[in-house]
Amino acid sequence: MIEKQDEHLQENAEVKLSVTIAVSEVQHAYDVIVAEHCRSVSIKGFRKGKVPRDVLIRKAGDALLAETAERIISEAAQEALQAAEHPPIRASRPRVEAPHALSIGEQFQFDLFYDTKPAISLGTYQSVAVTRLRYRIEDADVDRELGIIQDQNAVVV
Repeated sequence: MIEKQDEHLQENAEVKLSVTIAVSEVQHAYDVIVAEHCRSVSIKGFRKGKVPRDVLIRKAGDALLAETAERIISEAAQEALQAAEHPPIRASRPRVEAPHALSIGEQFQFDLFYDTKPAISLGTYQSVAVTRLRYRIEDADVDRELGIIQDQNAVVV
């Protein structure tokens, strides 16, 4: 479905994914939606499911284009996110921006913005000196702690 896909890493681990849909795919998606509605819509003067294609397009052309754009964006976004070099994080909610409205006979291009895992670079941690503390526990220490626990749990009769 996707003709071209460009991925740009932006500030704060945000990715801008530009997706371009081919003219043939736009036309196919539009034809499928028009055919679905021709079978189910009822317009005065025509029996249900017998509305001619050109009448339906004349009556509901903008709504059909909007539904086509919505379906194309939904399907292409899923496909693009699965093939993305920088996958989205689980809590990310992709944001869609379409600079131009869908038009039949032209490519459809939209941008998808989402959050990804940030690139992490480790500093110089290997040269850090760490002092190791050693403790000696003697029998007197154990006896003292056991005595404290006995006093806390003692029952006076």
